[in-house]
Amino acid sequence: MVFNARNTLGQGTGSYTVVIPNGNDPNTAPGGNSYGVMTVDKLGHVRLTGALADGMKFGAAATISKNGRWPLYSALYAGNGMV
Repeated sequence: MVFNARNTLGQGTGSYTVVIPNGNDPNTAPGGNSYGVMTVDKLGHVRLTGALADGMKFGAAATISKNGRWPLYSALYAGNGMV
């Protein structure tokens, strides 16, 4: 399903708190839980802003696909990392 002014996202709109659990390998993930705030609007637009456990801030925006998924990507550490 593609969302537009006539065909809006009915359920699931609103604001959410997101927790990203820490990884087992401290060389590839911050050593603690990360967090963020996600908003979803009726057109299926998703915005996520947050901070990693080491304090690095990140943000991402995307549109929900017809199968209900959305991509998450944000470059970190001056292009030397990503989430």
